Amino acid sequence: MLKRLIKLAGSSFIWGMDRLTDGLRQLAGRSPQRRFVVLYYHGVLAEEKVAFERQMDFLTANATPAACDTQHLNGRSRYAAVTFDDAFVSVRDHALPILKERKIPATIFVPTGYLGTTPGWIKKAARQSRSETVMSAEEIRALASDPIVTIGSHTITHPNVSKLPADPALMELRESKLELEKIIGKPVDLFSFPHGEYTARDLELARKVGYRRVFGIHPALASPQSEFLIGRVAVNPWDWPIEFRLKLAGAYRWLTWITPARQGN
Repeated sequence: MLKRLIKLAGSSFIWGMDRLTDGLRQLAGRSPQRRFVVLYYHGVLAEEKVAFERQMDFLTANATPAACDTQHLNGRSRYAAVTFDDAFVSVRDHALPILKERKIPATIFVPTGYLGTTPGWIKKAARQSRSETVMSAEEIRALASDPIVTIGSHTITHPNVSKLPADPALMELRESKLELEKIIGKPVDLFSFPHGEYTARDLELARKVGYRRVFGIHPALASPQSEFLIGRVAVNPWDWPIEFRLKLAGAYRWLTWITPARQGN
């Protein structure tokens, strides 16, 4: 709780400074600074639907929804993208209907080694508490035909890629991509690193196998025109409303300044 409050206090300060900066820019006849934030969730359980719906209502009222791989912003000041790691069934059942109703694009990153099964990388107690299951190949194929959904890779077995030797790391990145392309019949060129861990080697491997954009979990603002590696802000349906507001505003980016993008050895 203390860490959560410290993050909230620091982000409130950043938000205030952003408001001051934007006000000064407007006084000088300039537009507010453009900010693009990529959010990431895991699952949305049935009991979290109402909270998630409120968050998406706030998002559409205060930002322009965009795909996480967008390359062109049309001049507005605030943009937000919604992504999901792990491809849990709860996302299909509870989150996507809410997103479709509001025309909010969603990117789902899939660990291909767990299709249709429980997430074996999660400790048993935590798995039981959330009762999550990874979507099957058939479910992923059906979602890929939805115009608001983009499918990306999340490796095969959800390892910490930075701790793997080069050959197994390459296999995780390459084979998951190929398997997903076989399932959905479309190119898969987006990837998110499990646990947010990677090295410079892993970024080069991702480029080598053909990913156009990769995603970490450092809460930096996105610069879609130029970046290969994009940071994301962790969000939960049960976040306090003030937390979600600050995350959506990009005010949690100061945590990246203190703890840079999580690169392994």
